[in-house]
Amino acid sequence: MPIIPTDNPEKFDYCEFWPIAQAVMHYPCVAAVGSDYEKKRQYLIYYYQAKLFQKHPDLDGEEGWFGPWHVRVAAGGKRVKELGDDQESIYKSALHAAQWLRFRLFASTNAPDHNSNGKSDYYAAHILPPRLQWKHLYRSEGRVLKARMTYGPVAHLWAACMDQPEFIEKLAQGMLRTPPLLAMASANILRMHRDQLLARAQAYFQAAVSAGVFGDGEGSIPLDQIWQLPGNIAPDAAVTFDTPDLTGERVPVEHLLEDYKIRSRY
Repeated sequence: MPIIPTDNPEKFDYCEFWPIAQAVMHYPCVAAVGSDYEKKRQYLIYYYQAKLFQKHPDLDGEEGWFGPWHVRVAAGGKRVKELGDDQESIYKSALHAAQWLRFRLFASTNAPDHNSNGKSDYYAAHILPPRLQWKHLYRSEGRVLKARMTYGPVAHLWAACMDQPEFIEKLAQGMLRTPPLLAMASANILRMHRDQLLARAQAYFQAAVSAGVFGDGEGSIPLDQIWQLPGNIAPDAAVTFDTPDLTGERVPVEHLLEDYKIRSRY
């Protein structure tokens, strides 16, 4: 199983946690060892590492920005657009993966009759968009399915970023232009944000394993595809799953899914 290291990340050329996490969240496929896809992940790690040093030179230790390693990192980095991909499409797909995980964890304990990928996809494509009017939502179950299949292995990481009031507020206002981890990383509380993110992501991950959303069951994502955090990271006990979507609003799921039940009869 792939692990995002929090200390001494030798496999990733000793880059910081933040750049590694950002790149993994954008390019999560683990079956692409040695492929162009994996190279994209490394290019993006270098890009975010260079941006991190520019924004927070105090994190750079004693060697300074112009050491040989930094030159290699700066020269080797490429942003998403340079890699031939669209940031907004990745963002939409990641949002749906996080929403899928949120719905499944809610349904596993609060609405077991609705605990399925089919109902989650229906909810995301047909119920959320007209209710929220977010431009970062797909309105096709097929596109929702593709999104969760691609970004499901990092859904717990995206959910840890997105399941926060300030994120949802900015999303609703169309204000998000910066990838979420760097947007959260202010100079004075960067480390605290990292610890908060790790704890929230671990809470989502452990809940997903317990609910069978991550695992070997039908419709689950196998653990060997999931980007996990080190086992010594304690989950955030304050994270709960008593609402079906990332808005945190309590909604009548049974009533909202009536059309799905009617459609499934035919």
